Amino acid sequence: MVRLNTDVKVSPGDRQKISRYFEQFEKDAPNKLGNNPKDLIYAAKLIEHYHALQEEGGHICKLFQPGPLSIDRYTHHKAFFDATKLYKEVLFRAANRVGKSEAGAYAVSCWSTGIYPDWWDGRVFDRPTYGWACGDTNDTVRTILQAKLLGSPIGTGLLPKKNILDTVVRPNTGGTVDTIFVKHEPTGRVSQIKFKTYESKAKSFFGKDCDWIWMDEEPTGSDAMLIWNQAYTRLLTTKGNLIITFTPLMGWTPLVKEFAETAKDLTPRDE
Repeated sequence: MVRLNTDVKVSPGDRQKISRYFEQFEKDAPNKLGNNPKDLIYAAKLIEHYHALQEEGGHICKLFQPGPLSIDRYTHHKAFFDATKLYKEVLFRAANRVGKSEAGAYAVSCWSTGIYPDWWDGRVFDRPTYGWACGDTNDTVRTILQAKLLGSPIGTGLLPKKNILDTVVRPNTGGTVDTIFVKHEPTGRVSQIKFKTYESKAKSFFGKDCDWIWMDEEPTGSDAMLIWNQAYTRLLTTKGNLIITFTPLMGWTPLVKEFAETAKDLTPRDE
């Protein structure tokens, strides 16, 4: 496995060069790179470092970078991120397998690390944050939310490996993480990401105020609205953000009804 060389920094310009190299190789036209050995060595080193960054470099390198994964190609994701600047509650409602959870994890990674891409026009925190990442059960939290943020092995997800200071695992849960301690890059202080499950009922949503809450899929059952209200309450003092990413598989639920009747639709219409 290629390891990250922390002494080397890759600028956005270099990432664009890497993307061009890949495009040329994919087009089966390596002659366009030129015959200068120094250029070829530089290209090889950049590609090698690119793979290392993809492995352990976090959200700023993995998603929405120049090239095939440019944010310009993901207008719905961009609209979701941008909305967090102006709106306290933002829902990304879409079909399965379109990257809703990736969008939630990406926002959480930015807010926790304080590392924002150049194109970011969403909410910016100038200090470490404390927030909750919420899912249905311990299993879904571990296999979806935790996997996207931490990766497997730890450090290959959207949180850069160098910013993951520590993790606390819940006992008897098969490795489900309870809390991630994250270095906030601009200040050198510590953000916290705490995982919550709807199966723990509304009582687990009482307590500490949050800067942000990410709810992946909507809570269901008799405690659903109480969980929703408690999550909202945790953000009143901090004027924090509530982001929700889900596919409405449960039909016309109170949450879906509320957004349908009161929310402003920011869906891009340019496609």
